[in-house]
Amino acid sequence: KHAVQTTLESATAIAVSYSGVLYITETDGKKINRIRQVTTDGEISLVAGIPSECDCKNDVNCDCYQNGDGYAKDAKLNAPSSLAVSPDGTLYIADLGNIRIRAVSKNKPLMSSMNFYDVASPTDQELYIFDVNGTHQYTVSLVTGDYLYNFSYSNDNDITAVTDSNGNTLRIRRDPNRMPVRVVSPDNQVIWLTIGTNGCLKSMTAQGQELVLFTY
Repeated sequence: KHAVQTTLESATAIAVSYSGVLYITETDGKKINRIRQVTTDGEISLVAGIPSECDCKNDVNCDCYQNGDGYAKDAKLNAPSSLAVSPDGTLYIADLGNIRIRAVSKNKPLMSSMNFYDVASPTDQELYIFDVNGTHQYTVSLVTGDYLYNFSYSNDNDITAVTDSNGNTLRIRRDPNRMPVRVVSPDNQVIWLTIGTNGCLKSMTAQGQELVLFTY
């Protein structure tokens, strides 16, 4: 939704991030206690603060406080009064009615006991496992728990092979400049790659025949 077409509700404070995102505090002290953001392309969206079902200001029995961590959009705020943004993009909210400083940071997966990051895709029913450097190591089935793909890398962290659950391996060969030049399939068929000056894949060729031509 475009910000210029949006009506604000009792805006009380603003802050601008280093990337140019504008944050706005809105509160009527009662049921509306939220933070919205306006991106550099003019889109406005909710960042934090769920609407209250009761009057935080006048109803002593109204639960307007949420303890512990959670998603910012589900947070119960009470009369947020001011904002600040740190260089790393963390948004700090003065939650005046709750006498708290709230921090909103980018959501990221938790590290597992094996020092991997697990990212699930319920739609594809797959789990993607990354190392501490963010390199994709494995793909696992969420249904069976079986490893679907295993990714291998060089000392320079360039991908060199992908092995599926049946042991079939696709190998990537590179030139001295680390650019991929050919792919070797499990049945040893060689597919040659042409990389354009922009670093993007330009074409794929096998047995002298151009298989695919890419345009950007």
